[in-house]
Amino acid sequence: MLPVSGLVIEEMLYGGGIAFLLLYGVSCVCNKKTMPLLTARQAALLMLCFYGAALLSLTGMDEFLPGGRHHLCNPFTGFDLSAPFRGNVYRPIRQNFVLFVPLGILVPLNFPKVFGKFLRTVLLGFAVSLTIELLQGFIGRQQELDDLIINTAGTAAGFGIWAALLRRETKLWQRVLLLLLTAVLSVGGLWYVRSLCAM
Repeated sequence: MLPVSGLVIEEMLYGGGIAFLLLYGVSCVCNKKTMPLLTARQAALLMLCFYGAALLSLTGMDEFLPGGRHHLCNPFTGFDLSAPFRGNVYRPIRQNFVLFVPLGILVPLNFPKVFGKFLRTVLLGFAVSLTIELLQGFIGRQQELDDLIINTAGTAAGFGIWAALLRRETKLWQRVLLLLLTAVLSVGGLWYVRSLCAM
């Protein structure tokens, strides 16, 4: 994963803003409405667009967009399918986990009817991560099993946060239990990963 820089933030703002305006315009045309002030639902969609643009930039997927480098590598040379969590990799694993938490929050927040179920959201996170890992081979980056596992875990943690804080049907005791469970699994899981990395 790349460090956050001014260029990444700029790409996130431009890419996310353009994606949002396109989706917003199509929505207004289809509903035959004038553009009202930003509602909470539209703000959530805007956040998802910004996040998607940042994810593309941080994972190197923006190389496939117009203006990116077009020198593609052999995608089968960068696979690392060795036993996961070996070596000094705790920091990038922690970053990958945090990178995918917003996916688990923003997707069910925007599409609760489709992704309001835990398994669907986690499978989406797995699919997005798998797609990124496969495509990273074309731009000369290493593809690792660690990333796939941790990205999926980050999506699951994000879903737990969404279900605890933002899902309307969740009762108070369920919210507290979900937050505690998500915190314990997230912190405990990353601590376990750190202990594996130290071996």
